[in-house]
Amino acid sequence: MWGFAMRVFLRLLISLFFVVSVFTAFAQAKGKRVALVIGNSAYEHTTQLANPKNDANDVADALTMIGFDVTKVDDANFSKMRKALRDFGRKSQGSDIAMVYFAGHGMEVDKRNYLIPVDAQLVSDQDVEYEAISIELLNRAVAGAKNLRMILLDACRNNPFVSNMERSNSTRAIGRGLAPVEPQHGTLVSYAAREGTTAADGEGRNSPYTKALVSHIQEPGLDIRFLFAKVRDSVLEATSGAQEPFMYGSLPGKEIYLVPGEKAKPKPADEKKPGTDAPVVIFDPTKSNTVAVELEYWDTVKDSGDIEYIQSYLDQYPNGKFVPLARLKIKRLEKEKEKEVAVVTPPAKDNIVPSEEKDDSFSREELLDFIRFGYLSASVDNPSHLRNIYSSRVNYYQSGYVDIDFIINDKINYFNRWPKYYYEFIENTASIERVDKNYFRVVFQSRFELENASKKTSGLSQTTLSLLRSNNQYKITSENSKILDQTTNDVVAKNCTPRDGPYRVVNIRSNDTLNVRAGRSTSNRILGELQYNATGIYASACDGRWCAVKFGCLSGFASQKYLSNGSRVTTTSTRTSSNTYHVVGHTPSEELNVRKGPSTKYSIVGTIPHNGSGIIVNACNSISGFRYKWCQVSYRGVTGWAYAKYLADNNGRLAN
Repeated sequence: MWGFAMRVFLRLLISLFFVVSVFTAFAQAKGKRVALVIGNSAYEHTTQLANPKNDANDVADALTMIGFDVTKVDDANFSKMRKALRDFGRKSQGSDIAMVYFAGHGMEVDKRNYLIPVDAQLVSDQDVEYEAISIELLNRAVAGAKNLRMILLDACRNNPFVSNMERSNSTRAIGRGLAPVEPQHGTLVSYAAREGTTAADGEGRNSPYTKALVSHIQEPGLDIRFLFAKVRDSVLEATSGAQEPFMYGSLPGKEIYLVPGEKAKPKPADEKKPGTDAPVVIFDPTKSNTVAVELEYWDTVKDSGDIEYIQSYLDQYPNGKFVPLARLKIKRLEKEKEKEVAVVTPPAKDNIVPSEEKDDSFSREELLDFIRFGYLSASVDNPSHLRNIYSSRVNYYQSGYVDIDFIINDKINYFNRWPKYYYEFIENTASIERVDKNYFRVVFQSRFELENASKKTSGLSQTTLSLLRSNNQYKITSENSKILDQTTNDVVAKNCTPRDGPYRVVNIRSNDTLNVRAGRSTSNRILGELQYNATGIYASACDGRWCAVKFGCLSGFASQKYLSNGSRVTTTSTRTSSNTYHVVGHTPSEELNVRKGPSTKYSIVGTIPHNGSGIIVNACNSISGFRYKWCQVSYRGVTGWAYAKYLADNNGRLAN
């Protein structure tokens, strides 16, 4: 320990000498460095992101450590983001370096890039210019810096708004990730993922990009070009090549350092040759003398792998910048030490992997009962049951962490499409991994049957759940599933009422439909819809507002004012396609929206992939305001209306 203390002491002396030397050399050339850091996690109208707030906190701390004057903004709505950028633009005037860092959702529309505030709804592509922040505003915010302008965007995450966004113009391009940019001279723009690709949010505290950035940005003597090259290499390694950061910029020929090292020390003024450029050192020693000593101390002990060494940092700097990280390192080292002496127990026959600490209270049958009677028996008619089996925050179908209200609404929407459902647990497929004493991962298969008024689908699915046990009660912390086998058929006609009743739909526009609900109120869920020209409807038990109706396989309640039992109107026959259709005019990152009715005003009920084929087209109608027809389609359990411009048969003819 004395040897270690002596080494630390000597390194501290060197650090102090270094700081004093830098201060003396640059006393007349110090620069002002400012940064705006924004982290948007709590999106109000789509899936929330787990890490941007953490990313922003850690980037702000790292920049402060190297002498930046940091303004940090969390969960910014539209007005808050614009105000922050406006104020920062004023603050950055005359600075030596100005940086804006953003973590959250971003998107590209028609080759223009936008950052998405937490209150954006983005129902249509026309909303983007009015609800999102153009990257041009970031360029303006840093434009006042004299030496270097930097924009760092960890905003290429897979955008959930795109799939549900209505297109006002079929030729308008909404890309995947962000579009390339051409910054002005002296400006650097860094993307977490190269143009046209998406970045991961990360499974730990930070995204892969931000983790690498924080790791390398404090390295002394590292030219800024090599800094971002090291960030790129670290992200490629962490994601097995799936994500590659990319840098755009037109930088001067000088070397540029955020933190000086040996290579960054300038020559005395009398030694500088006329016409030569000294390295640009963006470092303010007047703000960083104490910080530099702490940084040097931390660099000395952080990779030692010795708990006592790291504890010495905590003793020396109880309020230091790296205290949380030091504590985490100590916990990790303690855990690794326990594993070294733990007795390795072979896997049990029931696929349970015992933890290092044996807990006899665990029961495989108890956990499987939770699957049978907790998870698979959950009903959307009993939200309190769902609240009892889910944690407050859940990693839901790999879309990020969401709260329980999001899950309840999602399941209500799903089972509104399938009012009749049945799941059968296949017990002998269950595999249980005991990750920790009270943390389990369960994979199992189940048979399912789903049915609505027109379709019946059945098959085999595989579900993966992560469970946390507390007070002998299991809570779901992560949920994901995939279809292994599926068959979808039309409901057999003999189970349905003939469509020869005396009522018809009236007072409905040609681009609208009449909802059939589960009860006599608009608060009841929608079971199906009647087209504007539907005839042959049976109606009974009318009370002046609502009627009980039956139409083929659909039965429920419909508003009486839209029903008439006047003279019968011959039902228009529905064309049945002689062949199937496939999607055209879509890039691999786009999907064809299937809507509730024949117009973009209707909500999206599903999507078809860009290469989807085997699509059944039942009928096509001309709708006012649209050049092409809208067609009634069916594709793997998704039924609704799609625009004929994007449907073609095997001969290339559009649906008509």
